[in-house]
Amino acid sequence: LILGAFGCVYVLLGFLWYKFVGRSRVFGIKLSVFCSDRRRLMILIENQISGWLTLINILYNQLCFRAFSSFHCLSLPDGSRLLSTGNNIQCGSDDHVALVVSSIFAVLFYVIGIPVAFFCILLRIRNNRTMHDPANLRMFGFMYTRYEPECWYWELVIMLRRAILCALAAFLGDTPHVQIALGITAVVACICAQYFFRPFWTSMVDTLDAVGLLSLALYMIGGSLFLYENQAASEAQTIVDILLAITVITLFFALVLFVIDLAYRRAAADS
Repeated sequence: LILGAFGCVYVLLGFLWYKFVGRSRVFGIKLSVFCSDRRRLMILIENQISGWLTLINILYNQLCFRAFSSFHCLSLPDGSRLLSTGNNIQCGSDDHVALVVSSIFAVLFYVIGIPVAFFCILLRIRNNRTMHDPANLRMFGFMYTRYEPECWYWELVIMLRRAILCALAAFLGDTPHVQIALGITAVVACICAQYFFRPFWTSMVDTLDAVGLLSLALYMIGGSLFLYENQAASEAQTIVDILLAITVITLFFALVLFVIDLAYRRAAADS
């Protein structure tokens, strides 16, 4: 929040400098000498806007996790419940209620507000047919230049994917078998969406994204092998194992189809 406020103030001061100072004179000296021309100053402001928006996009995972963390409590053997991210805060206390209220605003402002703001920006420049405008490319190009024109919204899909995984990590930490099952299901759904839409500009990036999602799914599957160590088999374990098996089979067939289709496309392009 502090970094975002600093960036907004920085851009605002640059604009005000040009608007009210850059074209004025003091003792007959034109102050625009400090900012040589309007074009150069506007490019500087546009680059700063792009940099701060990129920083917000990079920090989105951490913002989501921090916003969700105040809602998750751990149950202790003595019956007490403590906040998972602050072991000295008891759930239901005044301090915890204050954190929950602040987290609600954080969810609205960060988790929901940032994707909505990005969507409004993309929708406006798309409806105005100014996606290839140099100023928009400098400020907002990182949101859509990597994707096919019909998948201009895919950055929002990736942000949704990140928010879902952060929510699973924050809310289901005390039930890892459910967390892993839902996590693998979400990743498989993302791989299927990646396979059908192929949103990136080049097939190489599509392949890299699919491999990254596959590695994440395999990481979760590997983690599930350690869940029931030193534990007796139970009905819940059997159900989770069945869900994991179905998920792995679905993942396998999705990847096979992805590789076959990729090979077909490359063969068609070469011919």
